[in-house]
Amino acid sequence: MPSLFDTDVARNPILRDVSRSFNGKTVRQYTVDTDGNNVTGSLGPDGALRRMFDVLALRATPILISETRDTGSVFDVFFEGDFPTDDYGNGEETFADYLQAELRALSSVDGVTLTATTVTEAAGSPFFADDVEADYS
Repeated sequence: MPSLFDTDVARNPILRDVSRSFNGKTVRQYTVDTDGNNVTGSLGPDGALRRMFDVLALRATPILISETRDTGSVFDVFFEGDFPTDDYGNGEETFADYLQAELRALSSVDGVTLTATTVTEAAGSPFFADDVEADYS
């Protein structure tokens, strides 16, 4: 198809790893582990997984949530933004520690115990949009 313009339109470069940036903003990846408690059997509107997602979404903007793994007890969540150590309401703490305390506060939902849930920032996180080199090949 011929171009509508006198010259070809420039194309956006393809990033090597699309999970590394989002609209030019920092992306942070956190791993949520429910300590072996399978959450995949609790998917309803009042289920454990939905309640966990609600807690996470109230604290930051999730842009991607992975599938569950390790017998349905572990998943990753990617958040838009940068979250340094700060006072998130429980004193000076990391954002992962804050999320962990908020998820543990759910206690037990739909028969799934969440009191031993851990949240850790994934290796390599944060991902800054300008860290990624464009691959023009």
